[in-house]
Amino acid sequence: MTVYDLVRKATSVFKSANFKFPKREADLLMADILSCDYSDVIFNSQQNIPKDKEIKFCDGLARRLKGEPLAYIVGFCHFYRHKFLVKEGVFIPRPETEHLVEFAENWIRKQKLEQPLVVDLGSGTGCLGISVAIPTNSKLIAIDVSSVAQEMTLKNASVLGLGDSIQFILCSVQDLNVKDLLKKQGKNGVDVLLVNPPYIADDDPNICPQVKRYEPGLALFGGDDGLMTIRDWLPTITELLRPGGLFCMEHGATQGKQALELIKNQGVFEEIISQKDLAGWDRMITAIKH
Repeated sequence: MTVYDLVRKATSVFKSANFKFPKREADLLMADILSCDYSDVIFNSQQNIPKDKEIKFCDGLARRLKGEPLAYIVGFCHFYRHKFLVKEGVFIPRPETEHLVEFAENWIRKQKLEQPLVVDLGSGTGCLGISVAIPTNSKLIAIDVSSVAQEMTLKNASVLGLGDSIQFILCSVQDLNVKDLLKKQGKNGVDVLLVNPPYIADDDPNICPQVKRYEPGLALFGGDDGLMTIRDWLPTITELLRPGGLFCMEHGATQGKQALELIKNQGVFEEIISQKDLAGWDRMITAIKH
């Protein structure tokens, strides 16, 4: 069969299953098979597909129809300006989080910081910290309790050319030895702290079943109200940041007021602002440590 035949077949199947973007999903599956960019699939439409690759494509199609995230099947997803490697066991980056990266990058530029120190708490794929560190020449410290997150963060940093500008610490945020970390860096605090914590309530009925089934609960669920993790992390966050340092945190679309109160109640932040995503939902809080 040709590339065109397989893509047409998959598009039809996805369409019948009410997928939102059937052609795009089919093209992305094929791009993985051909080891090419998504946009190049059309230029290979008349290419004959070997039987082994046809079998792999059909296997990916079957997995997708069962609800497995496309990013796990093809092994990557696009986030901000880069392509990030992903695998089962690590949270898949979401487009709404790109606003956090954009804000932090612009803030660093306005401050005219030279090689600032950025910390990414609960790094997952490393997409937050790496996306900020590359264009701002930052030094990055990524922290996560998951060994899969460690593997993915370091792989992505290597592939994207971050080189020796990244350090990974495998531990829980609560167990982080902040004084030792800052002493080794010769700093009184970090310049930018990025956090995308687990913030879904444990019994949230609105969570997508496929997300709950396939993505790691450790990166999704934040207790009864979804804010347990950030409560647990805030003491470490306030200790890590230097005076004048930037704190950026994503939260759930309905958690804006509660999250603001949590940050205000720490008594160490100013310029505490709730930021909206492109859909108009409260999605992120930014604050400066005074």
